[in-house]
Amino acid sequence: MLLHFRELLFQGVSTNEQAENWRKVSEQAESDMQAAKQELELCQTESAELQRKLTEAEAL
Repeated sequence: MLLHFRELLFQGVSTNEQAENWRKVSEQAESDMQAAKQELELCQTESAELQRKLTEAEAL
């Protein structure tokens, strides 16, 4: 898909089909970014919880 995106960049958007392809690639990239952001937030939450538990265990 990245190769297709690069091809569109070099060609420019000159037809309705290319514009639609560009839109789809853009929407997929946005979706992928949102999923990655959610995964990062989950990992950060889990990391903070593990850090808290470690701190508590070290205090014992």
